[in-house]
Amino acid sequence: ITHTITSVIRDVSGTYTWYISNGVGTDVTGSFTIDVYYTPTVTLTVDTTNIEEGDSVVLTCDVNSNPTPTSVTLTGDVQFDETTDVGVYTYSFTSVSRDDSGVYTCTATNSVDSGVSDSVTIDVQFSPEVDLPDIVYTDVNEYVYITCTVTSQPGSNVTWSNSDGQLVDGSADWYRILHTSVTEDYDIITRTIFIIYNIKGRYYGEYTCAADNGIGGVVYGTVSVVNGTGDTSGSQTDRQTDQTLYELLPIFIIVAVLLLAVVIIILYIMRKKRQTNHTPSRDTIETPQYKDVVNRTGDGDDGYETINRHTETAVVRPIYDEIKLDHMCAEYRRDKLRLK
Repeated sequence: ITHTITSVIRDVSGTYTWYISNGVGTDVTGSFTIDVYYTPTVTLTVDTTNIEEGDSVVLTCDVNSNPTPTSVTLTGDVQFDETTDVGVYTYSFTSVSRDDSGVYTCTATNSVDSGVSDSVTIDVQFSPEVDLPDIVYTDVNEYVYITCTVTSQPGSNVTWSNSDGQLVDGSADWYRILHTSVTEDYDIITRTIFIIYNIKGRYYGEYTCAADNGIGGVVYGTVSVVNGTGDTSGSQTDRQTDQTLYELLPIFIIVAVLLLAVVIIILYIMRKKRQTNHTPSRDTIETPQYKDVVNRTGDGDDGYETINRHTETAVVRPIYDEIKLDHMCAEYRRDKLRLK
C-alpha cells in the first residue's frame, strides 16, 4: 500500500500511523515521521512608533525555521540579545540617539537557506538645534544677510523677532525672510535667511531666531547687528577691496619684475654703446710708441743734438705730435747746416 504526497509543505510534518486488518487474526499497525525542512520565515517588529532621543526601544525578530537557524542577525551583523524563547530574538536600545535612526532588517540562516524580514524604520525625533552667529558687523546702507540654521526631527517652525519682542515675518520695505528645508539622512535642516535692506541706525540691535517642533520646547538663538564703522576689519566694501588687491598682488609682482628686467637690459645696451663710441681708434693710439723721447744731452759728433728714446706703451696722439715736431725741427737744422 502506498500513499503519495505530491507537494510537501511544512504543514505535513508529523508522525503518521498505519493499520492493516482483514478481520482475521491480529491487526498489523505501524508509524512513521515526516520532518520537512524549509527556509526560515522572519518577522521584525518595533515596540513603539513615536521614538524620541533617550527612549528605550526594543526590536523583536520572530523566526519560524526547520531546522533551527544557525545564525540570526540584525542589519549590520548586529547580534541579538540572548533569549530563552524558541524562535524569538530581541535587540534593545537602552537610550536611543539620532545616530540610531535607520532602516533595519532581520536575517535568519539555517541549512536550507536564509530568510530576511521586511524592513523596519526607526526615525528618532529630537528637539531643535539652532546655529546662529553671535554678532554681525555692517556699515550703514549696506545689505545684511543673517542665516539661522535649525536641525531637528521632525521639522521646525522658525520665526524671527527684534529686540522689542515683535515678530518679524514675511517681508516689508526694509527686510525679507527666506525659508528653505532639506533632509539629510534622517535629520531635517531648515535654513532661514533674514535680509535687511540698506540698513539704517534704527535697525541695528539684537534679533532672535526661535525654533519649535513640539519636542523639548522652543529653542532660541540671538544675534547682534552692530555698526561696522569701528570694526578694525573695516566695512564690507573695504574687505572686498582688500581681498581683490590680495588676489591681484601676484600679478603686480610679476609685472614689476618684468619692468625691472627691461630697464636693466636697456641700461646694459646703452652702456655697451657708450663704450663702443669712446674706444680709441688706430689713428689716435699707437702701441708701442715713444714718450718724451727727446732728451737733449748736447751736440753730437756730427753737430746734431743727440736724441734718446725710451719705449713706453699706449702713447696718446698729442705726445706723438710733439715728438714729430721735434724731429722736424732737427731735420730742418740739419738741412740748414748742409746748405752752409
